Parts: sequence; C-alpha cells; structure tokens
Amino acid sequence: MKIKFTQLYIIVFLVSLFWGLPSLNAQITLNTTIGSTGYTGTNSSGINSFTTFVITNNNNFPMVLNSVGSWTNNTDNNTVSTLWFSSTSLSGPVTLAAPVWTNISSATVIGITNTVLSVNTVLSNIGFIVPANTTYRFALNTTGTNRYSGTGPGTASPNTFTSGGVSLRVGDVQIAGLNVGYGGPNNPRFFTGSVTLTPVSGPGSGGNPFLSPPISS
Repeated sequence: MKIKFTQLYIIVFLVSLFWGLPSLNAQITLNTTIGSTGYTGTNSSGINSFTTFVITNNNNFPMVLNSVGSWTNNTDNNTVSTLWFSSTSLSGPVTLAAPVWTNISSATVIGITNTVLSVNTVLSNIGFIVPANTTYRFALNTTGTNRYSGTGPGTASPNTFTSGGVSLRVGDVQIAGLNVGYGGPNNPRFFTGSVTLTPVSGPGSGGNPFLSPPISS
C-alpha cells in the first residue's frame, strides 16, 4: 500500500509539473499593421537609422524573441538590420551605444520578393530571452531606408498590441512621461512591423536577459 501511494504521489507531481509549463509551440506574433489604423509606413528618418519599440512580458515565465519584421520590399535586400536592446532606456531620446544599449542581433536582409511595401522578416533566429514580468526597449536599425508610421501623438492606433501575456508598445506610449517610440530623433513615431516570440521553460531559462539557443521562427 505504501508503494502504491508513493507511485500515485509521483504521478500527481509529474502531471502538476508539466501541466504548469508553457507550450513551446505556443508562438505569438504581434503585427502593428493588423487590426489597426494609420500604420501605413509612409514616414521615414532616412537611411542608416532606427525605430524603437517596447516589449513587456507579463507572464510568470520567460519568452524568447525569435524574429522581427519591418516595413520593407525587395529593394531592401542586401541591407543590414541590427537589433539593440536596453533594460534602462525605456523611453526618451536614444543613442545606440554601450553600456546603455546592447547589440543582440545583426544580419543582411535577403529573400524579400514583395515589390509592394509590407511587413517582412528582417531578423530571424534571434533567440533573445525576455524574462518573466520584464520590460525591455528595442531599437531596430537599418542601413537602408528606415520606414515607420505616424507624425505625432494619436496618428496611428492602437499603440499597444497584446497576445499571450506579451505586449508590444509603440509610438506615443509613455514611460516616465516620455514616449517609447522614436524614429531616429523624431517622436513619437510608430514601429511598423512585427515581433514573434515563443515561451521558454527548463534549465537556463530563469531570467537570463541575454541570448538563449536560437529557436527557428
């Protein structure tokens, strides 16, 4: 009887453990051009510039940022996209340099076939962990034309996109009284693109703010 009770206890424990783990297949994509108005990508800060946005992970488990898309077409092939992040510069003007900002991914854009401007993936296999209950700001820099939307407060809506406990916050969202969304020196400007994330669990996922093993998107 004691053996059977012990076996039952182990089974209940294992079921409870795995029931509480997030599914690694639960991919989340937040795209600012879906279910919104004003995200037309008709504004720009020129070449070799950036657009900023914030990701807040409201879950009690980490999320992996796998890919980022931006407003591009086939003329953007062979440009270089670079993603930076900051845990302290969550709003206000941006100078992309250490120690405040960290370069986490960079790649030459290839494979875009669309001749019409739309959201296309420019960085994949990023593998960057956003810890549980954490907010980071990101800056997507391009050596090509940096396109975004909006010319001021309220010119694109909404400014927050949420799914699966993750929020993408752009444009005139304010933290500490300052806008999160910059297009180069201009603000507020609205990131016109997408982010894709996946839950992560298991050893090594307990809040490391840097790179995890890449997960294909």
